Amino acid sequence: MDLYIDMHQSGQMLMDRRTQKKQLPPFKSAPGCYATGTYAGLTSSALYPDKPYSMNLFSKESADYKMTAAEYTQHVVQLYQSLSDSIAQSDLPSVGKELALLKLKQEAVEAMAQGDALRTYNYRMVHNQWDRNKPLDIKIDSLTAENRAALCKLFPIADEQLLMGENIMSYARSISNPLIDWPEEAGLKGTFADDLQRVIPLVQKAANISLTETDRKILESVHNPFYRDAILKMLENAQIALKEVEGKAIIEKTPEVAPDKLFEAIIAPYKGKVILVDFWNTWCGPCRMSIRTNEPLKEQELKSDNLVWIYLANETSPLVTYKQAIPNIKGKHFRLNDEQWKYLCEQFKIDGIPSYVLVDKSGHYQLRNDFRDHEVMKNTLKKMIE
Repeated sequence: MDLYIDMHQSGQMLMDRRTQKKQLPPFKSAPGCYATGTYAGLTSSALYPDKPYSMNLFSKESADYKMTAAEYTQHVVQLYQSLSDSIAQSDLPSVGKELALLKLKQEAVEAMAQGDALRTYNYRMVHNQWDRNKPLDIKIDSLTAENRAALCKLFPIADEQLLMGENIMSYARSISNPLIDWPEEAGLKGTFADDLQRVIPLVQKAANISLTETDRKILESVHNPFYRDAILKMLENAQIALKEVEGKAIIEKTPEVAPDKLFEAIIAPYKGKVILVDFWNTWCGPCRMSIRTNEPLKEQELKSDNLVWIYLANETSPLVTYKQAIPNIKGKHFRLNDEQWKYLCEQFKIDGIPSYVLVDKSGHYQLRNDFRDHEVMKNTLKKMIE
C-alpha cells in the first residue's frame, strides 16, 4: 500500500483535537488520507461505523471500581455479547463487520487482562486521587483464572486474526501480561500468545544490549523462529548503533551513595552555581521538545559559566537511543537505576516528566514544574544568572 496524507489537513485536525473544538471522525475515515495498492480499500469510510462499537474501557460505566470480580466479569461478557450482536445487525459491509468484531475482541481481552487496573483507574478518576504513592481506601476484588475463563468461552483469544485488529498494541500487551499465565489458563501453549509472553520482556533487553544466556535459551525455546530472529536482529542493530556513538556520548558516573544522599552528591561539584536538574527520558515527547527548545539558548541568552544543566534519566530509556541522544544535549548526564529514580521521584513528589528541580547559588533546591512553561523557565534562569 502507498499512503498519502494531506499534512495541512491532518495538522488542522490535530489542533482541533487538542482544543476539543469538535468530535472528529477516526483516522481511517478522515478526509485528506488517500491510498493505492492491494489494501487501499481498507481506508474506505464505508468500512467504519460512525459510532464505534467500543467497550470504552476507561469510562466510568465500563469499569466500576465497586464491582466484584464476578460482577465485572459478567459485565464484560454481557457488553461483548451486546456489541457483537449490534455489529452483526449493522448495515456495515461484511469486511467492515469483520474489522469491527476484531477490534471488539481485542478490547475484550484487554478488559479481562487489565480488569484490576481499569477498576483502580476508575476509582482514582471518580475520587480525583492521582497520587499513586498513596494506597486506595478500598481493596479491588482481583480477577482470577476462573473469571478469565469466561472470556475464553466467547471466542479463541489467540486467534491469529486478532493480530490484524486496530487495537493491536493493547491486545499484544494484554495477551503477554506477565502476571497472567494465559498459556496455562487458556490452553495457549504452542501458540503465538505463548511466544509473545516469552519474548516481549526481551525487547528492552535487546535494545539495551543486556540479553543473558538465560534469555537466549528462552529465545531458542519459542515455537515460531520469527520471534527469536526479530529479537536477535534488534540486538544486532543496537550493537551497530552503539559502536557508531562510541566516544561521543558521555554518561557521568552516578555517585555510589545511599539513595537519600544521591541528589546532594550529584549537585555537590557545582556548589555556588545555579543548577537546573531535568528529569526526562528518551521516550517522552514533551521532554525531547523542551530540550530541543533549550539547546540554542545555551549559546545565547542563557550562556553562562554560572548555570549548570543536569539531566537525569533512567533505564527505561534504551541504552542505544539514550547514547544517540545525549551528544546533542549540552550538560551533565546521569542514567539512574530503578531504585535511584524511584527514590528521587518520591523525594520531590514528581507527578510525571519532564519535571525540573532548581538549585540556587546557596544550594537551596525545590521542584519547579512551572518550568514546563518554557517562558517561565527562560526568564527565571536569566534573572538568576545576571
